Amino acid sequence: MSQFYAQEADEQKCQRSSISGTTITINGRTTDGVIRVFTGIVQSVEKGHTAYSGYPLRITMPNSN
Repeated sequence: MSQFYAQEADEQKCQRSSISGTTITINGRTTDGVIRVFTGIVQSVEKGHTAYSGYPLRITMPNSN
């Protein structure tokens, strides 16, 4: 399971993945602050995080590559 932070502009894409079960590819920041690419189906989207400026969404993706 991966948890990472995403930009606000990616919120709708992540919400659609969560609702429809569609696989997406998205750039995000790991909990260590490293930017990487994540691919999978979004399980949850949480707003309001402040760990990294410009990345207010915490995404949970169970089977990301």
